[in-house]
Amino acid sequence: MQIIKGMHLNKKLNELAEHLQGPAYIITENTEYVEDLFLNKYSCLFDIEVLTLKQYIDKILISHKQFARHIYSQADLVFIMRHILSCHTFNTIQFSSNSYEMILELINTLKKIHRNNITLEQFFEDTLLSKKCEDLYTINSLVPGGYWTIEEMVEDLIDDSLKTPLYIMSDDYPHIASKELFKKIDNYVPVTLLEMTDADEVLNEYEDTIIHHLFDNVDVHNVAKGRIITGGHPMQECMKIACDIKSRIVNEQLQYEDFMIITNQASYSDYLTICFDELNIPATLSQNETCHYNSDYRKMSRSLSECKGHTFKEIIQFLQKQDISASMIKTLDAYKCDDEISPEEFDLFLQCIIPGKRETNKTGVIVTSLEKGLTATQKHIYLTGINETFLPLEISDKGFLMEEDYKQFNPHPLLLDEQLQAHYKRIIQVLLNPYLSYTFSYSKKNMAANELIPSILMSRLSDLFELEYINPPLNLIKNNLYLNQSRIDEDPINRLIDHYKMTSNQPEFIKDTNKLGRGVSISRLETYNKCPFSYYIKYGLKITEKREDTLQSSELGSLCHYLMEKCLDDESLVDQEAKHYIEENLKEKYDGHPMNQYFINNLIEDMKMTIKIIQKQLKLGDYVPIAKEKEISGEIGGVPFSGIIDRVDEFENMVRIVDYKSSKKEVDFNLAIQGFNIQMLVYLDMLCKQENKDRAGMLYFNMKRRMLAREDDSWGTSIQREILKEYRMEGYMVDDGSTKSVKALGISPDLVTPIRVKKSGEYYNGAKVVSPDELDQIMEYVEKHISELYEKIHEGLIPIHPTLMEGAQPANDFKVYPCNYCPYKSVCLFDVFENENRIIAKDMYKKLKGDD
Repeated sequence: MQIIKGMHLNKKLNELAEHLQGPAYIITENTEYVEDLFLNKYSCLFDIEVLTLKQYIDKILISHKQFARHIYSQADLVFIMRHILSCHTFNTIQFSSNSYEMILELINTLKKIHRNNITLEQFFEDTLLSKKCEDLYTINSLVPGGYWTIEEMVEDLIDDSLKTPLYIMSDDYPHIASKELFKKIDNYVPVTLLEMTDADEVLNEYEDTIIHHLFDNVDVHNVAKGRIITGGHPMQECMKIACDIKSRIVNEQLQYEDFMIITNQASYSDYLTICFDELNIPATLSQNETCHYNSDYRKMSRSLSECKGHTFKEIIQFLQKQDISASMIKTLDAYKCDDEISPEEFDLFLQCIIPGKRETNKTGVIVTSLEKGLTATQKHIYLTGINETFLPLEISDKGFLMEEDYKQFNPHPLLLDEQLQAHYKRIIQVLLNPYLSYTFSYSKKNMAANELIPSILMSRLSDLFELEYINPPLNLIKNNLYLNQSRIDEDPINRLIDHYKMTSNQPEFIKDTNKLGRGVSISRLETYNKCPFSYYIKYGLKITEKREDTLQSSELGSLCHYLMEKCLDDESLVDQEAKHYIEENLKEKYDGHPMNQYFINNLIEDMKMTIKIIQKQLKLGDYVPIAKEKEISGEIGGVPFSGIIDRVDEFENMVRIVDYKSSKKEVDFNLAIQGFNIQMLVYLDMLCKQENKDRAGMLYFNMKRRMLAREDDSWGTSIQREILKEYRMEGYMVDDGSTKSVKALGISPDLVTPIRVKKSGEYYNGAKVVSPDELDQIMEYVEKHISELYEKIHEGLIPIHPTLMEGAQPANDFKVYPCNYCPYKSVCLFDVFENENRIIAKDMYKKLKGDD
């Protein structure tokens, strides 16, 4: 095969167009772009045809009169996969009624395996990977006749009947199966690959800088001029783009076809559709209608609540009597069988098999994806959504098979680094488009009001382009688009829209405060402080997440706490106690489930190390454990509380409390004086009052296994210090000036907590030590917040008002922002236009300490 290398695709295709003598096929997924480029050279294409790989393979099938071959449809695969999982037992896969995410992931994994010619019968030392491969092999063998990929469909038909040479834009086809097919075709007709790889090319300064310095840190100067637009949120960003285009069409006498918008996010197409409709701007937008907006789906989903059927056949016969289209009735016919399924699960099944509706205009402003963002003629180009994790895309290691798994296969698909490099090439290729002007845009927040930051690409573009900030006139958007687009003449929905906007998406206060729950605890108060509405859903309405039948992290946490309680004095009891706990609490999930056994057995081994570490910590100092799972009670701020402390250690009349956590956690006084992270403070205060003891400290012990540079069972002095430092506890020690509480940690307190002491007896900067007076002042704030929160609960106030620390990024701030992992997002539907975050101070403790 001949390979034409070079990063500048446009130049390579122009050269090809000048010298190509037909007949020839050009294979690409960007057919319109290549056709336009060739038509700039020739008035028509006689013996040169531009095809997608699918169209080329269809030609081969037709020439061999193979009309029955077909690729599995997504709907068929979902149905087949569900049937296989429900009828067979596997090592690493467990079927349940809500397994559709897993089913889709398995389909994607098997597609990747077929696209890359991966053999599943390979030997691996990794037992878990072997079991996964065994399951995948079984599933693959159980799928009935059909093809997973277009390459499989035609590979046995490649012969000397092929006559026409091929020119292939090979970056459109990264999979190994495609490359192997091209090699096979090359045995019969010449195949030339056009690849985006570094090569000697004649480049101008702009092209050279973009190709070689867009993704490095080399100092560069401006090589071109550009424009930049920022939006408060993606909808506003799209509004500004639409208004800018409208203004330029009027002021610069341009045509709609002169503009191209490139986006890496599907949601931008929806926002642009709304804005373009408002300004009557024609565009080549694909109108995507997901299944939730499909009229057939809505009718079927509503009627399923009345369905009494328990099999596919019974439910489908019931649905076919509803007012649905003839095409949907025919679609459902394919799935009539006696497999059992509930109406609730059938709704999930429908969501997976109903295809979206796509209608695409052919003229107007070109709106396209990064993969299709190529133009043969000069355009005014907009590159949108240049925010962190979106552009460049955050490529993550998720799936049934992980990156480390794929590395062990031979051959294997593109690994994460290779995928990222391919993504970078796409961005480079977009910026090498012939252009009249380039406009870059990003948003400051997403539609859920979470902070967004411009990506590192935006920073680099600022180095390469002399950017002019553009602020288009939004008054071109005559109507208030938000919600008004949903109005329907003489429909009750208009009254609901008015009420929604009048109340700003806020619930009314609760008159019957018994509905907010009768009891109170520290964790409940903190939940209310984070977001009153989530408190109401959880403790008032008592709505909880559906309990998964898979192994939960909370169950592993309970096992850890149990082993800490029973085996702290003797780590040799871990296996015995773990076996007892599993028999009593996890037997169903352990027996016959190799995946669960793998996680639990690893956890038990980790706990042996963890207990050994704690024993070493205790031997270093004078603190002695006097209680485990200690029950305490008392009153704080006039509110009665009770709780359980994982461990209480004592030295003389001083006590420190230790809380076991499965992840890293710290005592944060800045959060505490604002009503968060107060559990350890409250428990220590109640314990000392209850037992008439002095406060010595409050510490968190992270039970998660550390990744050590080296491990050694001999526990030599140097390795022992390294391990102990990795497992240090986080929190604060209380020093009344005598330093007794810290000295009791041992001769090297920094091996137990991050506290270092100078020879003079003073502490190094950053030592987590607090005086009793400071602690009393902090407790005054804590008591004040407890009283205020308790009062608000009993006033029935439940606003949608999640808390965010000043200047924090919600996507990364795991300390406070409750929306990150809130299970009630789909209930509250935080509205970026109506709702606001409650901002708390970032450095209040530091300021208060300075004032004092």
